[in-house]
Amino acid sequence: MAIILNTESEEQIVLFKHHTVGRERHNRLVLDENDVSRSHAAFYWDSQHWHLKDQSRNGTLVNGKYVKDKSVQLAVDDTLQFGQYAGAQWKVTSLEPPTSYLQAIETPNLIIQLATELIYPDEENPIASFYQTPDRQWMGDFGEEPHVLRHEETYSLADKTWRFVENDPMQVTENNSKIRDDAQVVLRPIAKSDQWSLTIIIRNITLDLQIRAHHRILALLAERLVAKPEDPWMAVDDMVETLDPDGFLEWDEYYINTQVHRFRKQVMNLTPYGFLFSDLIDRKKGYMRMNHPNVELAGEEET
Repeated sequence: MAIILNTESEEQIVLFKHHTVGRERHNRLVLDENDVSRSHAAFYWDSQHWHLKDQSRNGTLVNGKYVKDKSVQLAVDDTLQFGQYAGAQWKVTSLEPPTSYLQAIETPNLIIQLATELIYPDEENPIASFYQTPDRQWMGDFGEEPHVLRHEETYSLADKTWRFVENDPMQVTENNSKIRDDAQVVLRPIAKSDQWSLTIIIRNITLDLQIRAHHRILALLAERLVAKPEDPWMAVDDMVETLDPDGFLEWDEYYINTQVHRFRKQVMNLTPYGFLFSDLIDRKKGYMRMNHPNVELAGEEET
């Protein structure tokens, strides 16, 4: 994401894909200076580069050079001043493509970028995960039923309150739903163990998720789907009892939630189509299910 920094106050501004600057209140960056026009300038992302377009009466200074009624491509470390005499200067500190993000309410300069998937606060002690569905909708999973994240809504996590900002660029994509539904999800038990491997076959591409602890959860949900396709939802309490009947492994609801968060992170990081399977484990309060039409429980795999 692109960021500009006020060199006096050290305020950080994350740029929207189209980010207007001016004196009037409708602008995303409001500068109450006499030398600043009501609609002074606009930052914009053209799918490859960030630009600044001046549309003011008094012009804009870019690295001390006067720019008026035209666009310039920006570079990191550029200095900007809106109007010839306005006091504040801004420095370009980042020019990454626009992405959605979380911003801490109490400390606005604390920003977490949502590029693909995020486990919060970390993989060792997860209490939430954020991920995109195949249609690029951001979701928040706080340990119960995931819900749609709404632009400017706030969420309390541990000791902080975060504001969600939707800022993903528009993308021309393939028919992601068809690609996902045509894929084959293959789970295979590992001989002489309680482990499972997972592969997802998409057209002529194989996504190999290898052997992970969370694949046991997927295998259990797949078995439920095959046995009861009309009722694939499985109670989390029943999952705990099945996976750890004697309590030796200390599997509990928290541990299962941790594994679900880790699975999402793993699959979202696989290219090119991993993000299409972020919701392979679907959930509602107290229940989970396998969420895919083509699931195969294959024969044993030798280690």
